[in-house]
This record gives sequence, C-alpha cells and structure tokens, in this order.
Amino acid sequence: MLIICPAVAISGGVWLLLRGREADEQSERSDPSNDPNDTNDTNDTNDTTSDDTATGVTSPPSPAASDPAPTAGQPVTTEPPASVPASSLFDPAGATALVATFDAAIGGSPTKLMRVTIYPEYAFATAQDPANALHVDEYPYRDGVIGPSRPVTVVGDGGLEANLFATTDVDWSFLPRAVAEASGLMLQEEGAVTHIIVERSVFTADFSVVVRVYVTGPRGGGYAEYTPAGELVKVVV
Repeated sequence: MLIICPAVAISGGVWLLLRGREADEQSERSDPSNDPNDTNDTNDTNDTTSDDTATGVTSPPSPAASDPAPTAGQPVTTEPPASVPASSLFDPAGATALVATFDAAIGGSPTKLMRVTIYPEYAFATAQDPANALHVDEYPYRDGVIGPSRPVTVVGDGGLEANLFATTDVDWSFLPRAVAEASGLMLQEEGAVTHIIVERSVFTADFSVVVRVYVTGPRGGGYAEYTPAGELVKVVV
C-alpha cells in the first residue's frame, strides 16, 4: 500500500483509530441501560416487583376493572392509546431525513463526514467541525434529535480532508432498498440487517466512499457493499 498509494496508507491510519474507538464503544451504545437520555429506571421497576412478590403484597385492582358498565346516556371514557414507536431509520425516507437533520445541526456547505453509522432507532455521524477544519466530532441522533457532540481524536501523518466526504456524495434514498435485499443476497438463515456504515474504504484503489449493509443471523453474518449511487459491488459472508 505504501508503494502503490501512500495517501491511502496514511489515511488508513486514521480509519483504524476510529474503527478501534467504534468497537470499544459499540456494546455501550447498544445497551439501552447506558443511554443518558433514557429516563426509564428499569432496575427500580424490577426491584419493586420482586419486593411485592416476596412479602405477599399484591397491587389493588385497577379502578377500571371494578367500575360498573356505563348505562345508556352516560359518556364512555377510554384509556389513552399507547404511544406509537418512532419509525425505523431503515424505512423509506428515513435515511434522507436523518442526513438532513445532521446537515442542519452540524453545518457546512455541505457537511463533511468521516463516517455515518445507522441503526434502526439511532445513528452516529463523525464529522468535521465547519468552524475549525482541524476538529472532528461525533454527533448522536435519536428520536429526531441530535445530541451533544463529543470530540474524536484523529492521529496520523495524512491530511484529514482525504478521509472526508460530503453528505451530497451519497444517494441516501437507496438505503431502504439495500436493507430490503441484503439478507437475500447473503442467503442468511433468519438474517436481519443490524446497521449500515458509510465511509471511505482503504481497500479500494481510489479510496472511494462505500456503503456497507451488515446482516446478522443465528448462523453467521456478513455485509453487502454498495457504491454511493446504490450499485451493488460485492457480498461478503
């Protein structure tokens, strides 16, 4: 790599650093109990249930269960409907809306990214700070909101610009189609798409932007790789 393309090798050092950071933090991100925005105290709920069971105390019946049926002429009240979960970022228009939200929050004309990682319910963008071209920050997204950014340490002798790509370099609208077909391409038994990563690849001759759709099943996993325009490049199992 040093002889064929020194720039790729230098940029690869940055890529490997960020890869290691992603791997170290992956379990923490995927664990809902570690989400600082999650206000549900699951442990407290479980503790209360256990205490009631141990002491033989049972909760009183719901008032609705003991109320007599309404007679004619009386208004009928109902419980409010359960909240509807937010749509998946894998749904049609999910990724395009996500990137538009990142664009508006981060800024730039257009925003310069190093990596975007998309899960069904949340996402992360590693982007250049438009106010300081030497700074790179990671921005979390969940429920339509961009959370506080945190700095990312970038090391290596190469230029940062070689690792970046613009939000306009990718046709984000093809991602729902890629999600729908990726499991079938890999013939994974009960396989499902877990996440998508968009970044420049040190494994391509021109250090091009690639879109990888990752699939995991009970018997293994892999990914389908696409060009930024949505053309299938290869399937890795």
